[in-house]
Amino acid sequence: FLVCDISDGAGNISGTFPYLKSVGFKVTSPGTMPLGQFSDKGFQFLPVFSTPDSCWIETTTTNFIDDVPLFESEKGDEAWNGQPLMVGAVRTVGDKVQKCVVLSNADCISNSELGMNRKDIRSANFYLVMETARWFTGGRYPVNVSRQGTKDNDIRGSYDQLVWYKGVFMWLIPLLLAMLGTVICVRRYRQ
Repeated sequence: FLVCDISDGAGNISGTFPYLKSVGFKVTSPGTMPLGQFSDKGFQFLPVFSTPDSCWIETTTTNFIDDVPLFESEKGDEAWNGQPLMVGAVRTVGDKVQKCVVLSNADCISNSELGMNRKDIRSANFYLVMETARWFTGGRYPVNVSRQGTKDNDIRGSYDQLVWYKGVFMWLIPLLLAMLGTVICVRRYRQ
């Protein structure tokens, strides 16, 4: 897995990210790829988290138990220092603001990764989800998804009526269904 740094530009998305960075939180990801170059299209790009400064693609070491992986650019190793792994993009079209997030690998916000506890690593993955949602909603967070109560939310009837309802649904209707089934079976048997 990869332990990623929260970028300096993440403060443009949420003021919580600079605080998390200052107290040592990191974003963990089981696997990822750096994001490539973006065409402009009028978006302002805000990096949220990136690879650490000591990150590279190891192409020469195959035995990671006995050998020590070393960065060797002459042998084909590729440096990933500070490559963005999540970018927020924002632009204004007319009087509306468009926001989107490009994530190189969504495994960092999967259920298994959000529930993962690793020794000596303070994970900010949950904050990543929450603060991105807050950014998308323009600070109107959490999103209220409750519904209004129904208009017919009370039952009007006495206890005597309830006894009759119980008798109809527990005895009369099942008895009628049993009689109907018996009639159908007898008619089929006669034919």
